[in-house]
Amino acid sequence: MRRIIYLLMVVISLSMSSCCTLLTSSSQQIYFNAPPQTRIYYGNQLIARTNDEGVGNARIKKEVNSKTLMAKKKGYQNTPFVLQSRFNPLALGNFVIGGVLGFIVDFATGQICYWDNDNICIEMERNNSDATEPRRDNALPLSDEEDE
Repeated sequence: MRRIIYLLMVVISLSMSSCCTLLTSSSQQIYFNAPPQTRIYYGNQLIARTNDEGVGNARIKKEVNSKTLMAKKKGYQNTPFVLQSRFNPLALGNFVIGGVLGFIVDFATGQICYWDNDNICIEMERNNSDATEPRRDNALPLSDEEDE
């Protein structure tokens, strides 16, 4: 009787797994290149910030639908950009291994897709109000005397 229960548990757990769920993560690392100290938002939630070199990253949960993110930085216009969701061909393996049930599991977990653009370069425009401000030069005044 124990063997039957054990065998039944193994069969159920194998049928509930799917190809993408086993082989890929539910989230994906995304890299951003933008002006230094740019903040990246999804809705109202801060998900990443670029460092002093203008590079940042975030681990973002995979979804079936694409996401619109927003880059924000003081002195620059807010810049929306799209994180594209693409179909993961590994999900087709479910029809061979896990059948329709495996495909449904991948769909429900979002692992049926992946983020197509995992390295995003964000070009931001300065606000017009900043362009009218005079530029402040921090250079020291030159001396009239020559070095001897």
